Parts: sequence; structure tokens; C-alpha cells
Amino acid sequence: MPCPDTVGLRHKFLEGDLEEVYNTWKNYLFIAREIKSSISMPCQIQASKMLGILSLVLRGDSAEAKNHFYMVARYAPFVEMWEYSLPMEVQTAWDTARANFGPQRTADQIWRDQWLPPVTSQAPSKPEILSLRRLYHDSRVLYALARDPDYYVRIMQNIRSEMDPAFQLLRVDVMMRMGYGIGKAENELGKIGFQPSLVIAEFDLFVWQERLYRIAEGLKATVDPKPEKVPSEIPYPGGIPKIIQSDKEF
Repeated sequence: MPCPDTVGLRHKFLEGDLEEVYNTWKNYLFIAREIKSSISMPCQIQASKMLGILSLVLRGDSAEAKNHFYMVARYAPFVEMWEYSLPMEVQTAWDTARANFGPQRTADQIWRDQWLPPVTSQAPSKPEILSLRRLYHDSRVLYALARDPDYYVRIMQNIRSEMDPAFQLLRVDVMMRMGYGIGKAENELGKIGFQPSLVIAEFDLFVWQERLYRIAEGLKATVDPKPEKVPSEIPYPGGIPKIIQSDKEF
């Protein structure tokens, strides 16, 4: 059975025609089942992405969303949802499905994919904590979509006064992406310690911090002591893509 116009439906989604997109995909899957027609896997993945998102956004149906997200996580485990700039609650539902059913990323995949740890699933005790998590979520989306230094500048400006360890690590991570000298990155890492975060899970905080320490150590072993710029590539197992050089200060 031919797939619907996925490009057109994506545009409708981004323009806010959510009910039309939801109903189009629901009707398509219903008809395919009724006539026992096969659906290509790329079409099924796109349907599951859209229906997973919209079943939460429009219907608040977490069970339906979970089923669709699990389908995506099983058959397209490295697909992400950043292009849709999802609300934090929907992104968290996808992160959970991906963690439960997708393969674990390696350290170099994490860097290459521009992926940051998700918001913790622990319920916030105060509105201020929820606000912190939303700020981190928004920064995480910007980070994942970053295609030029302006994205990173916006992140640094938005989180400049935040002292939760998640934001401290994010600042170091962004500094490395922008090409700041290893001395500045190490200085920031030294301020963090191992205090708990209200934003991300303790395990994710530890793994992220340890990974940044390893990158910093790799940089120290290769950087010429004179310049304060990082090399064009970070020495890291598996290879790391080129990063952006920047002279911006925050």
C-alpha cells in the first residue's frame, strides 16, 4: 500500500495542522490492516513517530504513545525527534522508549550525534525545579540542532547564571564544541565536583562528567602548549567529527 505524502504531512505538522496529520496516519494504518496490505518499514517508522507524538499532544494517551515509540526504538533505534522541537514531556516519553528498547550509544556516537542526557524522570518537588528542567530541555534541543556557532552562543547566554551540575557540564561541553582552550574547559570542570543534579539522573551526570574529563585529557596530550585553541579534531576512541572554532566570550 503506497505511503501517504510524508513530506507534506511533516510540513502540516510543523505548521500546526495536528488533527489532520493524526487522522491521516490513523486512517492509513486502519485501511492497511483492513485490506491486509503490507507497509514499508520507512513508512511505518514515520507513522509511528507522528502518532507517538500526537497521541500525547492531542489525546494525552500515554499507552498509545508508548506503543508507537517502542516500534520506532526497535526498528530505527538511532532516529531522533529533535527536528520537531517537542515539549519536554513528549521528549521524555521518547527518551524512555529509546533507553528501554534501543542499543546503548558509545561515547563517540554520543559526541557525533550531539546527544545530551535526558531530563530525569524523578518528579519535581517545586515549580522552580520544573523550570530548570525545561530550560535544560530547551538547551538540549538547541544543542542537538546546532549547525553553526550561533546555536551554542544562545545556549551559553541562556544558562550563564545556572549552577546546577547539568548546566555546568553543558557549558564545558559547548566550550569544547566551540573550540575554547583546554585550560578554560578544565577550569570549569574543576568547579563541578560530584554534587547531585536536580535536572538529570545521577548516573547520567557521572557518565557525562567522566567523558568530558577523558576528552580533556586527550586534548592535553595533543595540544601545543602555546595556542589556547583546541585541535581540529578531538582525540577520542572511534574518531570525532570536526568542531567549530570561536572567539566569543560569555
